[in-house]
Amino acid sequence: MKQIESYSKRKEAFLRSHTKALGQIIGTALIIGAVSFAVVDYYFSDMPYSILIGGSIIVLALIVLWVTQSSLSPKVQTYVISLLALIVPLLNFRYAMVGGQTIWALIFVFIIFSLFSLSRLPLISAGVTGLFTLAVLWWYLPEATLYLQMSDHIARMSLIIISLLIAFWINTLSIGKERIMLAYTEEIENASLTDSTLHMPNRRAFERRLEEWKEEHHFQVWIINIDRFHVINEIAGYQIGDNVLYQIKQRINDVLPKEAYVARGHQDDFLVYLSEKLHQKYEGLEESLLQSIYEPIQYKNHQFKLKASVGMAPSDQVGTDAAYVMKSAEYALREAKHQGGGQAVVCTKELSEESQYRMLITNRMTPEALQKEFSLLFQPQCETGSGRITGVEALIRWEEPENGFVSPETFIPIAEQNGFIHPLGDWVLREACKQTVEWAADGQIKVAVNISPQQLTHAGFAESVLAILKETNFPPDSLELEITEHVLALHMEEARTQLQMLRLNGVRIAIDDFGTGYSSLYVLQSFPLDKIKIPREFIQNVHMNSRKQHIVQFIIRMADDLKMDVLAEGIEVEEELRFLKEAGCRQAQGYYHYHPLNKNQLKQEVTG
Repeated sequence: MKQIESYSKRKEAFLRSHTKALGQIIGTALIIGAVSFAVVDYYFSDMPYSILIGGSIIVLALIVLWVTQSSLSPKVQTYVISLLALIVPLLNFRYAMVGGQTIWALIFVFIIFSLFSLSRLPLISAGVTGLFTLAVLWWYLPEATLYLQMSDHIARMSLIIISLLIAFWINTLSIGKERIMLAYTEEIENASLTDSTLHMPNRRAFERRLEEWKEEHHFQVWIINIDRFHVINEIAGYQIGDNVLYQIKQRINDVLPKEAYVARGHQDDFLVYLSEKLHQKYEGLEESLLQSIYEPIQYKNHQFKLKASVGMAPSDQVGTDAAYVMKSAEYALREAKHQGGGQAVVCTKELSEESQYRMLITNRMTPEALQKEFSLLFQPQCETGSGRITGVEALIRWEEPENGFVSPETFIPIAEQNGFIHPLGDWVLREACKQTVEWAADGQIKVAVNISPQQLTHAGFAESVLAILKETNFPPDSLELEITEHVLALHMEEARTQLQMLRLNGVRIAIDDFGTGYSSLYVLQSFPLDKIKIPREFIQNVHMNSRKQHIVQFIIRMADDLKMDVLAEGIEVEEELRFLKEAGCRQAQGYYHYHPLNKNQLKQEVTG
């Protein structure tokens, strides 16, 4: 059905272009002929009504041009042209009777029609016109003033018939050729709109149909993604992975109503379009879909149990712009993944606005902005006893010209997703070293810089850090790289190699947010670490919570036994600081001591 619709549209467009060309040729020829006829007859033959007849033909020519340029269907245009072809000889009939008109030109008219028209109707019309004119002349002979032999007259009619038959043959060949080209083009078009692996429409076909459907105003677009499907391809191979996807496709088709349109997206994505009425009629479709996919999938000796995430974009929430509806479904899918996967999330107006803001931030995140709009602040780290500054943590800030302050919690995840984290991380490290080298060189302070998972697992990360230290003349033993424990646990082998190289060159390694992950003790015994940072979650109101007190005391004793430094984050009140001093914690940072400082403020605090 889809192929027939597409073919019909392409055929109509093709016919329209040919009819337009045909109309331009006929209209122009009629205008030139009518003007020539009127001038010659008026000045040289003294024929009455020549200007009137010529003007009438010009009017017909203008009608032909207007019809073929209009939005009328090609079929209606062909009928009008054919009718006008019958009218023209009636205007000239009087002159045909006196030999003032020749019909030899009809042969060329046939040739033109046969080449440019995909319909035989204008060709038949022109043929009937010529033969009718000759038949009438023959009927009136010898009354008509024609200086022709009977054999010559019969020859004319025979030539007209022969040329008509030849034109029919040329037209048949032309139509056949054009139909073959249309079919071949259609075959290529269908191949480009079909996923050859799963034998279903692909993303391109879905987006094209969505452009047509958006006029319906009330619909939903879903993106279904199979969670962690890449593991099947990596372990079992792509052939088995394709078979599993085929079974998932069948389950999706079984759950969704037949009116829904399902296509394959990128790799392990499926795209779904359904009207709002269908979604309301079959309530709970998304839950049924997730449950169906979750059922074990059997292929030969393999059994797979998979989960799926669904991003849903209702048009009444995000509008009907096709590209934006797709983008909104992607945002909802990303949110479903962020929440742990295995669930469906609807893109609301609020999520859509947030996603638009994230898209804007993504587009503004450029190397030029990095040099002009980003800056560093430094959070001092102090001795719990004296309050003396012993180190600083570098904190990045972004002041975007149009949107103002952009939170690191917003732009850091975006940078991690689009790869901008690598130039951003290098810039932070370089600027932190350049701005604090004068105090770090004499051992007054140490500088801590946060490292993201993407940086740590990137090939050449350790070499890049050492190159920046050399470039800025920053002492390696004054640099402290802060890494969260879940990053170390998830990327164990890559992290171990990079950190060992850095530590061999004197760089210190601190584990951030210790105790908030699921493998804290394993990380301690698996990696070369110099410092443990106790997160704010354990420090806030620690003086009033005995459970927190026991946890913090345990971490401090363990760090001492392992010959590691320990620092408490998020100190805001004196009671928290007092408890930490009594527990043996020698370093702390938080608003109780200092808010983040810029370079000049830090210089004043460090140098006094």
